Amino acid sequence: MKRLLRKLVSLYDRVGRYGDDPREPAGARKMNELYNKGWFFIFGAVFSNLVATLAIVALMMTTDLIPFDRTVLVRIAKAYVGVEAAACLLMLAVFFSGRRLFLSPAGPIAAVTVVFSYYFTLALFAGKDAGIHYILFQFFPMSLMMNTRSRTVKLVFLLYMVVVTVLAFYLTNIFPPLYPLPGTVIDIIFYMVVFFLVTYTLVALYFTIWHLNYIDVLVGTWKKLTDLGNQHYATEEGVKGNRISNQLFLLAMLVSVVNFIAATAMIIKSVNIDFERNIYYTVLFYPAWVFGFCTLAVSYYLKNRRGRNLPYELVSIAVLAAIFIFYSIVAGSGAGVHYMFSFFVVIPLFINTESGWMKAGLAGLFLAVFLVMMSAHFEGLYPFPGELERRMRSVSLAVVVAMFALASVITWVRFDVTARVLRLWDRLTERGFHLFASESEKRLRKIQSSVMLVFLAATVFCLLVQVGLVVHMWYVLKIDAGYVMSAVVYYGPSTVAMISVLLVALYFQEKTRTILPAICAFIPAVAWHFFMGISLSHGTLFSYFKIVMLPIPFIALDRRLKYQRVLIFTAILMILVSLAAEVAFHFRSAPLFPIPEQYTFPTAVSVILALTISLIVMSYYFYKQTAYAEISLAKEKAKSDMLLLNVLPLEVADELKSRGASRPSRIENVTVLFADFHGFHALAECMTPEELIDELDLCFTKFDKIIERHGLEKLKTMGPAYMCAAGAPRGNRSTARDCVDAAVEMIAFMKEMKRNKAANGERYWDARIGLNTGPVVAGVIGNRKFVYDIWGDTVNVASRMMTTGLPGKINISRSTYNEVRQYYKCRYRGKVLAKNKGRLDQYHVQVRA
Repeated sequence: MKRLLRKLVSLYDRVGRYGDDPREPAGARKMNELYNKGWFFIFGAVFSNLVATLAIVALMMTTDLIPFDRTVLVRIAKAYVGVEAAACLLMLAVFFSGRRLFLSPAGPIAAVTVVFSYYFTLALFAGKDAGIHYILFQFFPMSLMMNTRSRTVKLVFLLYMVVVTVLAFYLTNIFPPLYPLPGTVIDIIFYMVVFFLVTYTLVALYFTIWHLNYIDVLVGTWKKLTDLGNQHYATEEGVKGNRISNQLFLLAMLVSVVNFIAATAMIIKSVNIDFERNIYYTVLFYPAWVFGFCTLAVSYYLKNRRGRNLPYELVSIAVLAAIFIFYSIVAGSGAGVHYMFSFFVVIPLFINTESGWMKAGLAGLFLAVFLVMMSAHFEGLYPFPGELERRMRSVSLAVVVAMFALASVITWVRFDVTARVLRLWDRLTERGFHLFASESEKRLRKIQSSVMLVFLAATVFCLLVQVGLVVHMWYVLKIDAGYVMSAVVYYGPSTVAMISVLLVALYFQEKTRTILPAICAFIPAVAWHFFMGISLSHGTLFSYFKIVMLPIPFIALDRRLKYQRVLIFTAILMILVSLAAEVAFHFRSAPLFPIPEQYTFPTAVSVILALTISLIVMSYYFYKQTAYAEISLAKEKAKSDMLLLNVLPLEVADELKSRGASRPSRIENVTVLFADFHGFHALAECMTPEELIDELDLCFTKFDKIIERHGLEKLKTMGPAYMCAAGAPRGNRSTARDCVDAAVEMIAFMKEMKRNKAANGERYWDARIGLNTGPVVAGVIGNRKFVYDIWGDTVNVASRMMTTGLPGKINISRSTYNEVRQYYKCRYRGKVLAKNKGRLDQYHVQVRA
């Protein structure tokens, strides 16, 4: 099996490269590959039909599962196998003809002619019940994929395909099959046709998306079409209005095409049911569709050429409205075509005019027409058969929903509604932030306002559902007007009152620090929910939606305050008591005002769905809050650790965090570095305090970077003096050499700074650095304002090395000299007198100028 698959893949690749010429452009080579692979799949389909026919004939000849007369069977086998074998041989002959036919413009003509003739003949052989004529629709894209640049050839063959397809549908419905087959075989062929249609559709999508990269092409084409006519407008608002107008026209044309496809499918089905009567649908629907589509296309072209949107928009809307009214009158109200008129109520909002009165007037006019068409019940001049009428109604509803969804998405993206909603959400949920200082109090206020907003949105949605139910009961179910008005009076005021309470509570969120607005919103919400629960039947499951409210007190109140802890348990108890009371009420009494029975199950499904979504959202919210707290805690810990490491070495900081204290310890080999600025006090008298601090900060910041690079530990600064060490704390592997390397970089930096200041005529400092190596005691003493420090004679000698050194020099003691003499050249200074230390051996490290 694997070998067979590998051979098929290899053959597929070889066929794709057949006739490939490296000298041709990449686009031509790609089209040649596409044409070759398309031929391969079509030949595979014809060849598989031949194999399937041979298998069915063999099954009928060798078994009695499908009884059939042998003589007739042989005649049928000859006809079907002969046609299929001839089609395979002709396609192979076209392929192997090479450049003389297959790779010339005549190749597509021959291939398409063979394919259409083959399926046309099979459709006449098997009759309409086999459905073979439906396959002809799948080959329409072949006119676009043919390996020729001539649009005329493609258009001619598209017309040829349309004629052959229409002729096949006409003949199969008029005449009986030439070679009728048993019902079982017809069923097998029908399922094979369905399989082939699905497979060919997937293959066509593969070719168009993968090989032709139609996604980028479609995006680019859409952008180009929506930007047409922008040159006529000088302002951004004018350009934006023109783009929206173009999108409106393009969507209308797209919907017209979808309607054409749906109507064509319905007409084909109805013609199959009753050809003589329903063939008139083609005369009624197609001219109206062509007129409407051409009106849209011409208006789109003229408005972008002249830069006047409004007149052409109004003409197009009027023409489309007239066509949909015509469709509704022809098909009748049962087909649901008039549902599409609801979209015309929204269209005036998108027309390119600033006149709100014009938009409102057109929307009101279309709304009135829509309501009249909804309330009237008319049979239609040529109604569809019963089953098709129900399908037409479903298709109409689907198209309306798709149009509204598409318009909503475009509007949402065009006006950046997401950002606007988020800004509005933040503005509403952050009401009263100025009254609080701590972040925890602000977060609780944001949660309270968010809960109010969510419940407000849910209540508004409930009000809209109530309006929809009333309209549906009045226009569709034709329920008594008294009951409908009673439902409006019963449910409407309570829902409107709940919305008003929530709006008032949100308003007072900005006026007070207390939780009074939240309480005033929560108690009416429980009461309204209880009222709705006992009014509706238990089958709607509305009572159980109160479960969503249980976590709200926990997340909206502060558990650290005693009185709010009491409120938390009180609110939870109120919800549980309300829920128990509703359930008990339904077991003992009938609902106060139940809705019609047909609404019970959809309402229950909606409640379960809303309950599930709400619990998922709350779970995610809890997770997000927990994660936010953990992230905030981790950030604060990182900040505190960074602050601690800026004061103490890592080992000492870890010891303090783990044990709460750090004992000083002796370190045997530490090199201490002191640096200060010669003439600092004299120069400081000529500088302002701000200039002095800026100069010190510049130098010490550079010193910090240098010692960090060499692994030294900064200890402290004392006025103009800078102190660091190598080898401390314990376990630190820095050596005297690292310390001298750092000192060399410090001197180089100061000399560079000196040259720059001297060139600008500014005063400058000279640095002097002293080093000493030896044992020290290092650690932290005391229990407040921890400072890491080192003590011992080694530190004192290092300080003397600095004070007895010369400006721009690195002065080191004998102990340090012994550590670095193999790495640096040093000049012996002799024994130099040091304060309180007598005469000490000192050395200057030789540094390049």
